[in-house]
Amino acid sequence: MFDKSYNLSAVYTQTYIGKMVVSNELVVFFLLLIVSQVSAQNYYAPSITCYTQYEYEETKNQASNSVLGYAFSQAEITHYSTSEGELCSNVGCACFSYRSACSHSSHGPNHYSQCTDTDRHNRVVKWHRGFTSLSKCEQMRQQPQTYADLTCCHTDRCNDQPGKIIKIVDSNIQPQRYNTYVYPTASYISEVEKSPLQTSNALSSVAFSNWIICFALLFRLIIIMQSY
Repeated sequence: MFDKSYNLSAVYTQTYIGKMVVSNELVVFFLLLIVSQVSAQNYYAPSITCYTQYEYEETKNQASNSVLGYAFSQAEITHYSTSEGELCSNVGCACFSYRSACSHSSHGPNHYSQCTDTDRHNRVVKWHRGFTSLSKCEQMRQQPQTYADLTCCHTDRCNDQPGKIIKIVDSNIQPQRYNTYVYPTASYISEVEKSPLQTSNALSSVAFSNWIICFALLFRLIIIMQSY
C-alpha cells in the first residue's frame, strides 16, 4: 500500500515537474519570438537623401508686390553609408545644414557649399549642407561657433534651410510680364550612392537565424509535451 501511494506520488511529482518545464519552455519560446520580431523591425533606415545644394530666391517689386522672377537651384545625394564607411542601417544617418564662413580648409568630403574662391578669400558666410551619422551630427551641435544655425534631421531632404528667400527690389522698377514656363532659372541634380548588398543580406540573415531558433524551440516543446 505504501509502495503504491509512493509511486503514485512520484508520478504526480514527475508530471508536475514536466509541466513546469513545458511552461518555462513556452515562456522562453514566446519571449524569443517577440524579441526576434522587434529586432527585425527596430533598425535604422538603410539610406538617406540629403540636399547638397538648395537655393530658392524670389524677387518681388516693392510697390506692387508682384513677382519679377525667381531662381531655383537644387542638388541632392542619396547615401547608404557615412563618409567613414558606417552603414546607415547600423548607425543611423542624418542630414545637416549650417551657416559658416567660406574657407580654404574643408570640414570633410561630406560637407558641401557653393563657396567660390572669392568667397573663401573674403570669408563670406554661406550655407553648408551634407550628411553624416546621428552621433556625429550631435557632436557638431556642441560646436555652435563652427556650425551656426545647425539643423540635424533624419528624414529625406530635410536640410533645406533657410527655405525660400524673398528679395524686394526698388519700387521704381516696373514689373515685367513673364511666361511662367520660361522665366524661372532652375536646376536640379540628383546622385545615388550604390546600395551595399551586405545591408539587406545582414538583415535577412538576422531574421532567418531568429526564426530557426524559434522553430527549434517549438519542435523541442512538441517532443516534451508528447512524452507527458
